[in-house]
Amino acid sequence: MHVDVNASMLLAALALTLLVNVPFGYWRAFAKRSRRMLEWAIAVHAPVPVVVVLRHWAGVQLSLDYAGVIALFVAMYFAGQRVGAMIHGILASRGCMTGRNMFDDVLRFYRAASRRLQGAG
Repeated sequence: MHVDVNASMLLAALALTLLVNVPFGYWRAFAKRSRRMLEWAIAVHAPVPVVVVLRHWAGVQLSLDYAGVIALFVAMYFAGQRVGAMIHGILASRGCMTGRNMFDDVLRFYRAASRRLQGAG
């Protein structure tokens, strides 16, 4: 059977799937590190409904005809989770106090780095 999907909408949905999962991957890494298993489970599963909506928006049905495209969504989901965890690991290795919120932590790290650079100049 022929699968008809708008390529630009599919690419946008795949990119959004990746981007939506980055902060959740960051949160997941925090929860795993601090042994908060309920938070870990929420961080892993909370973005799933968003990914399902994105998949529907892109016109991808849940059927074997779309198995390859669905595999791309799954790959982008896990890639986003992994990127978020990597950001968490980078900040933690550089001495940043990491928490649940990637945006606050990155901003705090940036401000501290800016102050260090201004003091050195």
